Amino acid sequence: MSAQSLRFVNDGASRVRFVVFCVAILGSSIVSARGVAAQGRAPSLSVTGIVRDVTGLVLPGTTVELRPDGAGFARSTISAADGTFVFPGVRPGPYRLRASFPDFESFDQTLTVDANTPLSLTIVLRLSGVREQVSVVAAGIDLPAIATMQTDVNRRLIDTLPSESVSAGLSSLVTLTTPGVAADSNGGFHPLGEHAETSFSVDNQPITDQQSRTFSNQLSQNAIQSLDVMTGVPPAEFGDKTSLIVKATTRSGLGARRPTGSVSLGFGSFSTPTASLALGAGSPRVGNFVAIDGLASGRFLDTPEIAPLHAHGNVFNLFDRFDARLSGTTNVQLNIFAARSVFQAPNTIDQQGAGQDQEQRQHSFNVAPSLTRTLSGHAVLELNGWMRRDVVQYDPSARLFDDQPASLSQRRTLTNAGGKAGSV
Repeated sequence: MSAQSLRFVNDGASRVRFVVFCVAILGSSIVSARGVAAQGRAPSLSVTGIVRDVTGLVLPGTTVELRPDGAGFARSTISAADGTFVFPGVRPGPYRLRASFPDFESFDQTLTVDANTPLSLTIVLRLSGVREQVSVVAAGIDLPAIATMQTDVNRRLIDTLPSESVSAGLSSLVTLTTPGVAADSNGGFHPLGEHAETSFSVDNQPITDQQSRTFSNQLSQNAIQSLDVMTGVPPAEFGDKTSLIVKATTRSGLGARRPTGSVSLGFGSFSTPTASLALGAGSPRVGNFVAIDGLASGRFLDTPEIAPLHAHGNVFNLFDRFDARLSGTTNVQLNIFAARSVFQAPNTIDQQGAGQDQEQRQHSFNVAPSLTRTLSGHAVLELNGWMRRDVVQYDPSARLFDDQPASLSQRRTLTNAGGKAGSV
C-alpha cells in the first residue's frame, strides 16, 4: 500500500493535477476573503457644500478641513470659483468641519456622516470682529417701510431654464423667474407696467441703457453666476430707476483647483445652430474665466408674419473676467465684454414681394476694473470704474425703391464712462 501511494504521488501527471487542485483551493480562499472584506467595508459617501458670507455672496478660495472626530487624518480642500467644495469617499461616522478665509471668523462644526442621508452643507462666514448689528431709532419717529421684492437666481437654475428668446438670453432669465414682469418682443420686457425703468448692475457696474436685442448686445447667460432681481422701491445705491433692478454676478475662476468648463453645440428650428464654450481656471490667488458664445438663426427677431420673412441674423459674444487677490484684504477684478450682431429687419408679405432688404449691425464693447479692500472688521471699500460703447448701424436696401413704405438709414453711438466708490 505504501509503495503504491508513493508511486501515485511520484507519477508526473498526478503531480500536475495535485498542484492545479491546490492552486484552485488557494484562489477560492482568496476570492472568499475579498468578498467577506467587501461585505464588511462601510460604503463611502461625498460631503459637499458651499461657502458664503453673510450677504449671500460666495467665497471662493476658502480653506475647508474635514477631520474624523477621533483617530484619523484630516482632509483639506479649497472652495471653487462658485464657492462649492466636495470631499469624495468619506466613510460614515462623526467628523469635525472647519473653514477659514482671511479676515473672516473661522467656522467650526461637528457633524455626522450617515449612509442613508446625503450631506450638503452651507457655511456662512462673518467678518472678524463683527458680532451683532444694533439699530438705534429715536422714540416717537415713524420710519416708513421700504417694500422691495427680491428673486434670487443661481447657476443651477440658469442651466436648467429654457430660453424664450434666441437673441436675448438675459432678458429671458428675468421674465421666466420674476413675478410681475411681462415679456415683450425682441428681448424687451415691462416690469410692473413700466417700459424704461429698468437698471442692470453687472458686478456693481450700472447699466441703464435699453437691453432689448434691437438696442444693444446683451451679456450671455453663459457668463452669469447668479441674478438678484429686485422690484418695488430699489435701494438708493442703484440710481433713479424705479421699477426693476437686475443685479448680475459673473462667473470667476478664482479658487478653482483645476481648470473646469463646458462646451455645447446645438441645432434648433428655423435653422438655428448654437455653440458655446466656458472655461475657468485659477488658484487661491489668481483666476480667469472666459465665455464664448455664438448663434445664427432664420428667425433672429420676432416677425410680423406667421412665416419668418427676411429674418436671418447672427450674434457673437466674448466675456472674460480676471481676478487677483493681492493680499488677504485686497482683491482686484477686470471684466471685458465684446459682442457683434448682424440681423435682417423682418419683412411683411408686401415688403418681401418688393424685395426690401434692410438690416442692422451692432457692436458693443465694455471694460470694467474694480477693487475691493477690507478696511477693518466693520468696513469694506469698493471702487468701480467702467467704459461701455455701443455702435448701431441701420442700412436700407441696396435699391432705394425696394423699401416700403420708406427707405431708412441710421448710425448711432452711445458711450458711457464713469466710476463710483462705496463702503459697507
